[in-house]
Amino acid sequence: MTNPLICEHGQLRRQCAHCDDAREIAELRKAVEYYRAIVDRRRPQWVPSVIALTRQVRGDFPIGHKSIADAGVHQCMSNQQGAVSVIASDGHTLGIKPSEFDVIEWRPNADADATPTKE
Repeated sequence: MTNPLICEHGQLRRQCAHCDDAREIAELRKAVEYYRAIVDRRRPQWVPSVIALTRQVRGDFPIGHKSIADAGVHQCMSNQQGAVSVIASDGHTLGIKPSEFDVIEWRPNADADATPTKE
């Protein structure tokens, strides 16, 4: 009988750098830390660097209503608080809400250890 916790490399699945399970767990930990930081009102250790928009996103009226970002994969910018934006089709920066995207890649937040966010 084989142990389901041990991978084909002879290591625990969650610790093996070669197994998909280990990579998936690492990505999920980054996501949990990101969303927990938002709730705790602090700077996240990880922020999105590439996102997939689940649908076309339009800016809010009256300022950015002509800015549109199409559904699909986008390089994104994240500020020190973790707010996400992409370059819209008109060349302007468009803020994206967490419910409008899925994270494809993460990057370390260089400002995470700076002064905490004020409430």
